[in-house]
Amino acid sequence: MLKKIAILFILPLLYSSTTAQTGRKLPYEQIIKISPEDSLLTVPASVKNQLYKFITPKKQTTESTGGIHLLLTGADKKLTDNSSRWLAARMQKDIYRIDLSAVVSKYIGETEKNLDKVFNLAENKNWILFFDEADALFGKRTNVQDAHDKYANQEVAYLLQRIEVFNGIVLITCNSEDCIRSCEEKKIIKISAQ
Repeated sequence: MLKKIAILFILPLLYSSTTAQTGRKLPYEQIIKISPEDSLLTVPASVKNQLYKFITPKKQTTESTGGIHLLLTGADKKLTDNSSRWLAARMQKDIYRIDLSAVVSKYIGETEKNLDKVFNLAENKNWILFFDEADALFGKRTNVQDAHDKYANQEVAYLLQRIEVFNGIVLITCNSEDCIRSCEEKKIIKISAQ
């Protein structure tokens, strides 16, 4: 009887550890396979002209010397999605899309751990790292009045620091003034998709 009870407790532990090792997909990540047809998506000429600067072979070589970091702003979600897919198709890269609203955790330190997983995974891949819904994280940045404000500001600082040293291509979408101002302070190039 004791052996049966022990097996009932051990089996779930064995199963959970093997699923963790098999590279289970995280709830906030999505790999978007890009096809040549994505270069035909509807993107305004003004946005294409801003993005063309980063498609040239000369700019692509900057990946090894600091990367390309872009901020897509614009109220229309479909337009920012189309713009990211269009750029990826032109650069012949897939997109590693991260929903920042789902990365944010109410537990102190968990958001940074989630971001660390993202950057570690994307580090040696030929992907465009696409942070969607960045307003969810940047919107929390406030004057420090309590411990939660302090940690919210640290999460933003951590993301910006990791982006700054990331050697690949990073796209961020947001519309809040806090997000845009923070990104511009870190010299992330603003592309207006309006």
